[in-house]
Amino acid sequence: MRASGLLGVGWVVGVMLSGCIAAVVGNGPYGGASVGGNVNHSQAVSAADRALEAAVRERFDADALLHSLGLAIRARDGTVTLMGTVVTAGQGDRAIRAARTVAGVVAVNNQLRVN
Repeated sequence: MRASGLLGVGWVVGVMLSGCIAAVVGNGPYGGASVGGNVNHSQAVSAADRALEAAVRERFDADALLHSLGLAIRARDGTVTLMGTVVTAGQGDRAIRAARTVAGVVAVNNQLRVN
């Protein structure tokens, strides 16, 4: 009888711990890591990165050609990534040069496609 009683306690403790592990490892803002999935860009990017993106966007908007291209701009820790399609390599070079002139940009990652 005693052995089965201990076995039952072990099973209950095991079940309780498995629930705790799921709570700690689960993807949520309260302590677990989100793997894969649904991470919103605006949640994952710091305020400084969003400000840098806005500053580069403002620079592009001040240039009629760059504004008309509608390029995507992402910033992470001072590195700005430019994405989208340009008609000529010269347009891509112009976008890269414009991004580099913005205060806070430490590097430009060119992901532009020439079409």
